[in-house]
Amino acid sequence: MRCNSVFPNKYTFPFVLKACGRLGLIEKGLEIHCLSEKLGLEFDVFVQNELISMYFQCGFVEFGWRVFDKVPDLVWDVVTWNSVISGYVHSDCYANALKVFEELLGDGNVRPNQVTMVSALVDMYSKSGDIEKSLEIFHGLTKKDVFSGTAMISGLAMNGQSEKALQFFSQMEFHSGSVDKGLYYFEAMIRCYGLTPRLEHSGCMVDLLGRANLLVEAVKFMKSLPIRSDVVMWQSLLLHVGVMGM
Repeated sequence: MRCNSVFPNKYTFPFVLKACGRLGLIEKGLEIHCLSEKLGLEFDVFVQNELISMYFQCGFVEFGWRVFDKVPDLVWDVVTWNSVISGYVHSDCYANALKVFEELLGDGNVRPNQVTMVSALVDMYSKSGDIEKSLEIFHGLTKKDVFSGTAMISGLAMNGQSEKALQFFSQMEFHSGSVDKGLYYFEAMIRCYGLTPRLEHSGCMVDLLGRANLLVEAVKFMKSLPIRSDVVMWQSLLLHVGVMGM
């Protein structure tokens, strides 16, 4: 791009930095960081947000904090705070994550974003073994989503509470009201957390598909199960068939 006399701007850098973070290209990230400052982008919030995320993703926690700490507070938005807290959590720096979170609560210019902030806190307390605190934070949410639900299921599973994780999964799956979310939870339970679905979990999926009038998909789902469908599943399916007048 630069070889063709086309120079990057503030819209270009975030995408390149995001790629560096995901690929772990710290040397290239450092090079881009220097270039962004030469072009006067050290106070651009979008560029700085991606710089912070890039450093944390590459394991350079101190570098990420320096970027955050050297720029005036008024520049930062909730995305920035989320990036720092999530970065500390995934780097197992729980004390630092809590400290930044407390600073955020005392900042009158920014309001916490539940979606990523709470998920990070649930993940942090779960990894530190304080599963009760994780549950307290989760149940305090006014609106629960896939991210916070997944973090909670993961936390229960990693703390050896497989039974509670399965129960939690059933609740999230049933109350999601969305086929996509239900399927996501069902597949995540198996692939990500190594939990074995029971008949009641499969029954929740059949009911969810039935309520969405996806009866053909419900039958296919039942046939794909490694366990034999029980009477409750068939009754649920027939109930939805009756509602549709088939």
